[in-house]
Amino acid sequence: MGSDPNPAALGVLGLVFGVLSAVLALTVYTTLLAFLGAAIAVALGALALGDDRSRGLGIGAIVVATLAIICATVVLASLG
Repeated sequence: MGSDPNPAALGVLGLVFGVLSAVLALTVYTTLLAFLGAAIAVALGALALGDDRSRGLGIGAIVVATLAIICATVVLASLG
């Protein structure tokens, strides 16, 4: 009776979480939250990879989340 769920929304949510993580990774006080947001972005991006229509959004979410993790790691490493 119902239609299949649209995984494009997962890709968009993943991309939003990735961008939010990248912004949070720039400051020392919110760096740990950036790791949490990036983990959610990677999970949502991986779920979005299953559909051809949302594959680009999933890849974008994973790439942005990876960059946020790298940036947050650099910020934390600069403290020590």
